[in-house]
Amino acid sequence: MQKKVTRFDYTKSGEKFFPLIREADIILRSDEYIVIHLDGVKFTSRYLKAVDRSIKKQVFECLTTAAIELCNFFKSSRVAYVYGDEASILLQGDFVKENYHNRIQKLCSIASSILSVNFLNQLIVRGIDGLPTDFKTNCFFAAKAHNIPNDIVNDYFKWRLMGCKKLIFDKKEQFDKCEDWEKFGHLIIFDNDWKVISIDFYNDKLVKTPQSEYFKLKGDNV
Repeated sequence: MQKKVTRFDYTKSGEKFFPLIREADIILRSDEYIVIHLDGVKFTSRYLKAVDRSIKKQVFECLTTAAIELCNFFKSSRVAYVYGDEASILLQGDFVKENYHNRIQKLCSIASSILSVNFLNQLIVRGIDGLPTDFKTNCFFAAKAHNIPNDIVNDYFKWRLMGCKKLIFDKKEQFDKCEDWEKFGHLIIFDNDWKVISIDFYNDKLVKTPQSEYFKLKGDNV
């Protein structure tokens, strides 16, 4: 007959593991913003390498929609950016409770799960033809999270935009002949709802106004 396992028994047995768990449970600062960066695993190198551009565009739209759902989930979301098979989302660090106490492992695992599930759902709903047969069973995202000082948030997203442009040159394609989603990706900003902008915002500036917690784009192109 199985002996009853009490809370005391369970806790006592786990005492040697708790320090190991706590050591890996890194907590990010609450006085700075937090970036969660997600990258599709083997999307570019394997699954989407040989597919038609029109199919890649549909897949990218799926990723953008999934990223918006991620913004909706995290109530601390302030702006996001998507290009290629990558997404970056900016969270306000002092929303500690909403950010699962800013614990890196929780932020990364939850964000990756939400993006992966919603991305797959979009692929299914849209019924995209021409994708590798095993893509839908392997479309998941690696995630990493880190703090970012408030005064370089704008620089961070400009850097991501540079990465988007670099993809085109890496593939030796003519930049001017590419579509806006390929050249500039999708900037996701909040204005009563999450909205998608696809422009070259490198010479513009992402700013947070006193009237809003969210970042807005200001400049000649807006």
